Formats: sequence, C-alpha cells, structure tokens
Amino acid sequence: LGEKLNNKPSDEEIYRVAVHEAGHALASELIFPNSVSHVTITSRGNALGYTRQNPKDDSYLYTKEYLESQIQICLAGSVAEELLLGNKSTGATNDFQQAVRLSKQIIFSGLSGLGVISEEDLSKNVLHEEISSIIRVEEEKVKKLLNSNLHILKKMADQLKRNESIMAEELNQLIKDSKCA
Repeated sequence: LGEKLNNKPSDEEIYRVAVHEAGHALASELIFPNSVSHVTITSRGNALGYTRQNPKDDSYLYTKEYLESQIQICLAGSVAEELLLGNKSTGATNDFQQAVRLSKQIIFSGLSGLGVISEEDLSKNVLHEEISSIIRVEEEKVKKLLNSNLHILKKMADQLKRNESIMAEELNQLIKDSKCA
C-alpha cells in the first residue's frame, strides 16, 4: 500500500474514512463470515484506509451470486457514507472501478440479463446500461443490509476513529455483541 503518509487528514475526513472502511468490513463479514482480517484508517500510499480480507483459495470459476456479493462489498463503503453522513465522497473511486470490472465479468460470462452476447458486437450504450443496472440492484441490496445493521456500522466507525484499526477478533466480537443487544 505504500509508505505511511505524514500529512494527516482532518477529523472530518478521518471519520468519513472510518465510516467508509466500516461499511466495507461489515458488509464483507455479514455476506462472508470471518472474511475480514484487519480494518484500518491509517493512511498508506494513496489509500486513506483499507479493509484486508483473509486470503481465499484461488478459484477459477465464480458464480453470478459470488460476483454480485463482491460488487456489494465494493459499494458498501460509499453506501455507509451516504447512510451515516448523508452524502458520498470521491474516496470510493477505486471501489466503483472494481464494481464496474466485476459487472463486466458478469456480462461477458453470459450471466446478466443480456444472456450470452458477443463482446465485439455489444454497443457501448447497451454495455453502460447493463453495468448501471447491475450496480443499482447490488447497491440497493447493500443499502438494506447496512441499514438493518446501522447500529453496528456506527459502533465500528467510532471504534475505528478512536483506535485507527480493528482486528478480526474485535470485529467479530463487536458484531456478536451488537446482535445480542
């Protein structure tokens, strides 16, 4: 991720990054339990924070559902910002690029509503509309997921702002305690 940055973001930016990363981590844990190893808001390189997922076995084949879940995790940071802060930021640019790449994988694998298509014959406009449709659907799913766990999201963001990182064990305990409360 690069060297630790010397210039420090403002308190408002730090909290936004905490909310953003909490969104990624919570969505990942709710969709794929025990998938997050570490979440931090310590700036490195161009990343103001990051969520590290546990390494998975390399797969050669992915289902549509798996790819859709990955899109949800990509969008969760931005959705968390919108839910807790009332708006989104440019901090999700790379996440959106990843969501578009995953959407294209769904489309070009014949797993979208377009069915089996010829990549060369697909117009840019049709491709854009299908990508937008996939992303809108997955964004709604992740909004519902995070909205129904808003209290956990807020606790995670507050803890990240306070401690700069959350390890897997702490994250799992936070989710468990919040679900029991």
